Order: sequence, then C-alpha cells, then structure tokens
Amino acid sequence: MLSVPSQVRLLLNSQVQCVLATVSADLSPHSALMAYSTSDDLKQVYLASPLLSRKSTNMNVRPQVSLLFDNRTGNLKDHGDGLLVTARGSAAPASSVNWDRINGAFLNKNPNMEKFLLDPGVGLFAVDIDMYESVLGYASPRSWDPESDEGT
Repeated sequence: MLSVPSQVRLLLNSQVQCVLATVSADLSPHSALMAYSTSDDLKQVYLASPLLSRKSTNMNVRPQVSLLFDNRTGNLKDHGDGLLVTARGSAAPASSVNWDRINGAFLNKNPNMEKFLLDPGVGLFAVDIDMYESVLGYASPRSWDPESDEGT
C-alpha cells in the first residue's frame, strides 16, 4: 500500500476539483465545488473565488476550512478502490508578496480559468494545511501532517 503522502500527491495531482467546506455567520456549514492547485510540497492548497461570495466571506471571517478530494466514479469498484482525501487547514487571501506564485500555480493546473482570474472581483486564497487524511475504499483513515514527512 502506498504511503499517505504518496496517496495524497497521487490524488491531488490527478483531480482538478475539490469540495471546500466553510462555516457561515450563523455557524451553519457551507460547501462549494472548487478548482484548485497546490504548492509542490502540498503544504498549501490554492483556491480562487469571487470576493463577494459566501465562501470568500466565510474564509475571511472564519478561516478554518476542510477540503475533500475524491476519485470515485460512481460504480461498485469504488467501494474497494476509491480514494478519498480530506484536508483541514486555515485559509487566507493571497498576499501581494506571493500572489504571482500562487496565480501561476493555479493557472498551470487550470489554464482555462485565466479570464476568471483576471476579474478584479475574484481573489486567490491559500489554505495552510494542518493535516491530510486518506481513506482507500472503506479502510481505516490514515493521516499525514505535511510539516512532517511521515504519514500514519
């Protein structure tokens, strides 16, 4: 079986969308399907969003988020072979210092979103990942702190 860091890298490199979970002002959950990219070391996940959207407001006010990545295709084989990765972390708007790097990484993975990113009403966010958790099929979850190089 692959190590957790290898599973995470394999899945995040093979997908183009994830589900972002945030918390609204009334403390209700909110989720959104998002395009993403990552830093090479997987310590950050980058997201783009209209700045006036609920998800952006939620990330600005309550930065703790979770992200769900999944390669399941909706068939019975997924019960054993489907890989699911959940990440938790803290989101922040990309600063002017790292904006060019994050924008480049995002466009490298999502070249079709260039026009979207040029809109002045769209912002980039960086999620600093505290922990990844992977599950293959219905196996027990295994976790990885990207600050360390080992997964359990």
